[in-house]
Amino acid sequence: SLVPLVVYGLLGSSGQLAIGPTAIHAIITSEYILGERFKGADHMQVAIALALLSGALRILLGLLGMGFLANFLSHSVISGFTSAAGIMICLSQLRGLTGLPIARGRTVFQNLYNLVVSLPSFSASTIATTFMGVCVIAFLILIKKVKRLPGWFPSQLVAMVACAGLAGLFALDKAIGLQILRDVPAGFPLPKVPSVGSQTYGIEDYFEPVMVLTAMAFMESISIGKKFARERGYRIDPSQELLALGMANAIGSFFWSFPVTGSFSRSVVNAQVGAVTPFANIVSALVVAGALGFLTPAFYYLPKTCLAGIIISSAWKLVELSELRWLWRHRLPDRIVWLSAFVATL
Repeated sequence: SLVPLVVYGLLGSSGQLAIGPTAIHAIITSEYILGERFKGADHMQVAIALALLSGALRILLGLLGMGFLANFLSHSVISGFTSAAGIMICLSQLRGLTGLPIARGRTVFQNLYNLVVSLPSFSASTIATTFMGVCVIAFLILIKKVKRLPGWFPSQLVAMVACAGLAGLFALDKAIGLQILRDVPAGFPLPKVPSVGSQTYGIEDYFEPVMVLTAMAFMESISIGKKFARERGYRIDPSQELLALGMANAIGSFFWSFPVTGSFSRSVVNAQVGAVTPFANIVSALVVAGALGFLTPAFYYLPKTCLAGIIISSAWKLVELSELRWLWRHRLPDRIVWLSAFVATL
């Protein structure tokens, strides 16, 4: 999904929004792909077609100026939604953080249940893995309190290099069963025109999943974009965002791209490293492209718990409990709206 990054970098209006495949998009896509309407279909082909068609719908909505619908997303709705999303992101990373075989759930409650079910698998390897992940989180939190360091200090990169170095030097994958990335596929797919139909299903079968993906993408992306825009004192153009995301998906589908939208976890990391323009997405695409082309062997010993720790330390900042406390004391209607959005997202 490198091409969508470049397209959004040229057309987007949010300085911190980072796009890519997200957990919510993946869940929705898999639910439809594995359902009856696409039974026996090539799953990759259907996912690529969903990217094309949902992208086309977003382009149409953007050209029609339907971004005004974002005006109905109040600050309380956005805050409740992003706070719940932050918690969901943190819980989704517990598998990588602990090394436990935690099944992925669709809700917070399913994730918590799956965590409890996996506890009998707890071992010495789990303790060591969790300790490294917690150390990464602690390091990333404490390093921000060191005032002498410049804001651009690459603390996440330092953590990754340190953890990979330790894992490789002491062969921790064999010594304590630490889960590492191992072989990362290199290279790039060749362009291909997406196929949207077959003998068993047609374009009409895409109507419902495309509508659902578009609605969720709009909610996710605009919520993230408006949150960072409010914090940094600028405004985003919702209609332009629809157009940019639509073009990113439609063009990306010709390069085998999965459906993409604004990502909470990536956007938080983007903001943490100092991104101020959409061009940051293009920089990310170039870095990832270079890594895929030349540096994949360097990722072999990178521990999964380190990556999980980086995401958790960033995602937790999305949880705005201070906002809820303020609403609890001053605004009853907005408090109800915040809690409704929060609970519904969970």
